[in-house]
Amino acid sequence: MRSNRFWARNFQTKFAIEEALWDLFAKRLQTPLVNLIGGACRLEVPVMRMLGLKPPQETAAEAKALVDRGYRHVKVKIGVDEKRDLETVRRVRDTIGEDVFLSADANQAYAPMEAVRVLRQLENANLGLVEQPVRRDDVRGMAFVRQNVSVPIMADEGLKRRRTLCATSRPVPWTRSASSSGKWVDCTGVAI
Repeated sequence: MRSNRFWARNFQTKFAIEEALWDLFAKRLQTPLVNLIGGACRLEVPVMRMLGLKPPQETAAEAKALVDRGYRHVKVKIGVDEKRDLETVRRVRDTIGEDVFLSADANQAYAPMEAVRVLRQLENANLGLVEQPVRRDDVRGMAFVRQNVSVPIMADEGLKRRRTLCATSRPVPWTRSASSSGKWVDCTGVAI
């Protein structure tokens, strides 16, 4: 009973154990793990760098330094307050230019109407996607946001069952291999 409480919310731990077991299984079969999960579809994978919650000017400078080092995808954290979020995204976009993929993670910070208001104001910032703008358990709110903004919306903490999310999905080139429930989920192309 006590162990069930421990495991109930330790999603990353469960996923790490599952990932290790898959790795052991592949080693036992003497085959690369990728062969057990569908095979390689590419030889290189672009790396995204996330920028923490810092003042907008500092975030933009850090983004520029990453782009200068060769990164082609940066993600900013938003969800502090509307004015700061707008300034952060706009400064970063102005600093790194249009050729770099820019995404944002709101960490469940907005109510659905607030998310729509903020994201509509950021349409000219050319965001590639926005991650989890509303509470993870608010599937209807995520669907509402998705239906009312032009930027693709990606579920992260709210990604529990593909079946639930596919009703409001539209494909984007994004794959997340582990859900917040600690299970492997086929999430290819799921954005709501």
